Amino acid sequence: MFSCLFNKKNQVIDIKELEKINICKVCGKQFDLIKDNKYIVQENKGINGIATGTKKFECFDCPHCGCQNVLNVREG
Repeated sequence: MFSCLFNKKNQVIDIKELEKINICKVCGKQFDLIKDNKYIVQENKGINGIATGTKKFECFDCPHCGCQNVLNVREG
């Protein structure tokens, strides 16, 4: 299996490097996903959360504009 891709300039891009890069959904700038900057946000449903459960989200803040970027949804 191949472990590299080519960009528009025919430069080799390692797939493992793409997993560490994210593009902000607000400002459109790229930023690295650093494990130490990840935090978990929990949905607040109030009393209904007991019956239906709550969702947890893995989030990163954009270092350029400060906006919260949700990457994964964790059920539980």
